[in-house]
Amino acid sequence: MGTPRVGEVNPLSLTGQGKLQVRKLDHNVFREMVAKCIIEHDLPFSFVEYTRVRLLWSYLNADVKFITSKTAASDVYKFYEFEK
Repeated sequence: MGTPRVGEVNPLSLTGQGKLQVRKLDHNVFREMVAKCIIEHDLPFSFVEYTRVRLLWSYLNADVKFITSKTAASDVYKFYEFEK
């Protein structure tokens, strides 16, 4: 699954009745995007445990499942091995 590009991420979608609804969070895509963010910006794995970061994520989507720094490290290493 590729990372969405700017402009491609639409948090709203239309239901069959023509009403707007919030798009469901794909946790696997979220974790991949966090791993890429850590890599590209040389962030510490503990970045995912920052209070303000978690507040931001929960503000953007209440369904977000927070990850630990150990999980972030594991995701980064898996991504690195996959891209090798």
